[in-house]
Amino acid sequence: MSSLTELLPASGESIDPALPEAREWIAERYALAGESWTAVNMITTMNGSAAGEDGTSDTISNRVDRTILSVIRDQADAVLVGAQSLRAEGYTIPRRAALAVLTRSGDLGDVPDNEGARDRLIVLCPRASVPKVTARMDGRVRAVIGIEAADPSPAQILATLADHGLKRVICEGGPTVTGSFLAAGAIDEIFLTAAPSVVLPPQPVFGQTEHLVTRYTLHGLMLDDEGTLYQRFRPRTAE
Repeated sequence: MSSLTELLPASGESIDPALPEAREWIAERYALAGESWTAVNMITTMNGSAAGEDGTSDTISNRVDRTILSVIRDQADAVLVGAQSLRAEGYTIPRRAALAVLTRSGDLGDVPDNEGARDRLIVLCPRASVPKVTARMDGRVRAVIGIEAADPSPAQILATLADHGLKRVICEGGPTVTGSFLAAGAIDEIFLTAAPSVVLPPQPVFGQTEHLVTRYTLHGLMLDDEGTLYQRFRPRTAE
């Protein structure tokens, strides 16, 4: 039996992630704290790389991490990713949440064509790009939504999603996107899985943005049998 053990808060409780009741146990710990909530969900190696030897996060992830990812997605209205990450990672459309993809060109790579996936896939792009992106999508997505900016800010992106009823947003990357959201102070919470591995050279998990220092408080920590840490951080409030 494998186990996932809660270290903070210091309950010492453990559960086998394969059990049916594990999803509810995990969901209690990863509950989004508001009706409008933006969280980053990423995985990193010990030396801060967001990708393994194959250039994707798959080779640094494991079954427990993927279970937690699924639980978090089930609580969200939208999972937000950049088109570059979608092309590289080959995202599976979430079971419940919309997959919101940021793009300028409309190049999403291999977009699932099944009807159920299409109903949960939306594209965000600069308003001037809407005709080009719409033509390129050729009806394969639920909606192409334009934003009044050539380079939309995190605030504009979140406001646009909220206008469409998508207020609980999980930002899954890539590093450039998550870095921009952190730099803008647009994140309520960070879910960060730390895999016990080193990958060189690293692909920085939060990108390489301008100089930024932000303090966070660790408010949740779990450990699995492989030594992978599951951390939950919130911005430190001013004292």
